[in-house]
Amino acid sequence: MHKTTRTSVIWQVICTLCTTVFCGLAIAAPVKPTTPDAWREVTRNDLASIKAQLGSQTPILHTPAAAALNEWLNKGYDEALSRAARVQSEADWLTTLGFYVNGFRDPHIYLSFSGELPTARWPGFLVAASGEKGVVVERDAGANAPDSLPNTGDVITRCDGKTLRELTSALVFPYVMNEKLPADQRKAISRLFIYRDNSFFKPPTNCERTSATGEPLSALTLNWVSVPTEKMAAAAWWRRYNAVVAGPTPEFGVTDLAEGMAWVSIPTFSSGPTTTPKLEALVEEIKKRGDGLRNGRAIVLDTRGNGGGNSMWATRVAEAVFGKEVLQRHAMPYSGETGIDWRASAENIAYWREWADKMIPEIGRFSLKRLGTLALVSSMQSALDDGKPLHREGSRQVSVGGGITSKRPKANEKSPFPARVYFLSNGSCGSACLDFADKVLFVPGVTLVGAPTSGDGVLMDIRFSPLPSGLADVTIPMKIALGRGRGNLEVYDVDRRYEGNWDDAAVRAWVRAQIEQETTPANK
Repeated sequence: MHKTTRTSVIWQVICTLCTTVFCGLAIAAPVKPTTPDAWREVTRNDLASIKAQLGSQTPILHTPAAAALNEWLNKGYDEALSRAARVQSEADWLTTLGFYVNGFRDPHIYLSFSGELPTARWPGFLVAASGEKGVVVERDAGANAPDSLPNTGDVITRCDGKTLRELTSALVFPYVMNEKLPADQRKAISRLFIYRDNSFFKPPTNCERTSATGEPLSALTLNWVSVPTEKMAAAAWWRRYNAVVAGPTPEFGVTDLAEGMAWVSIPTFSSGPTTTPKLEALVEEIKKRGDGLRNGRAIVLDTRGNGGGNSMWATRVAEAVFGKEVLQRHAMPYSGETGIDWRASAENIAYWREWADKMIPEIGRFSLKRLGTLALVSSMQSALDDGKPLHREGSRQVSVGGGITSKRPKANEKSPFPARVYFLSNGSCGSACLDFADKVLFVPGVTLVGAPTSGDGVLMDIRFSPLPSGLADVTIPMKIALGRGRGNLEVYDVDRRYEGNWDDAAVRAWVRAQIEQETTPANK
């Protein structure tokens, strides 16, 4: 079934490029309030809308599997409403909505913003995680006096008397990202050094540091200054920041890392007028080179930046690389009873009916996928007509689920063909990309390198719904998965962990070194 990309990066959107795109269409920026009273009113209205929509349009209220989400729907709302009384500005509105939405701790509940957000500030340097510490990887003498900045390579160990992990728990995770996900734990250390003025917390002020070799250095006083605000300069700055956090997202394509080493870049599985032709071309290129790829030394499946999309493409790419017979022979060995509860509402039904028509050019009028969607629409409509909030697909009695990621084959098992396969992750891989991982990582001999994947929550298949302010929309997950082999926020852990800078050249060099080490005749 169709899955929508998690651009979350969620609330990381707060610290990335701001766009003027709203619900996929270019529109004029909404008028923002100009007084504290008006911002408080906007905050209360948006919070009420989020609560009402998640309650009436998602399965949260109607299934025991969402008990924690149901609890936060009410408890988190009360806490956020209490914070709303302290709102003074747009940044406070942003922080308050983030507190409520991020508190669900589900990757498919997030906010998407339109227009420009309040200016971010930084201390004149960018930090990348190194375990529990932060390494200075870039500094900008133009933002601060050079002698007030650390040197690149300096290691920040503590700030304001606390470890960086303690600070991220207090200052980052209540508002953005998810502390349970390994990739977010890494990214949060970088995010700790980005700040938007608000009334609820202040950024670090004094940090302890050492040299790259561990020698103690003088304490560092942070001088927070605005990031560039001019459009082109801002875009360049945020690209630098994102490159530090997770590296660049690759372009679609099949290239050669070295002789016999094929590099397959899959930045997304999302359908759309721009991406669909590229995905189609990628599948055809893999098929064209199929036997040559499989008989080489290595195939690298690069999923950096891939947050999901349409699981149909995940299946097609996996089949192009491995062949249907191999995937069927080594399918995920989960025999539990699974089910899906769809929230039956007029709005959700209208969304899927429209989707079925919009996808005709891509999947065909009489494709099984489209016909299945129309059948779903009919079933949801029947449930709604009968006064039932949910339509169940699958088993009535479902298994507990979870734990399947630990049961995949070992990386050193014999591959079904000569080439070794490396699944490269920088932690972004979620939703339909995890469906891809479910297929690929159960084939013997596949090695997961880089960083652990992301993890899915129980809620899935989102649409976007605007908030009353017009400044943001909230995602509406329309179904909840029950009894899955891969449990709530369960990740695939790495076989070979990458600890360096996520610069593209550095990552490729590291992957090549892994391949050289493991595929040379003496090491096989």
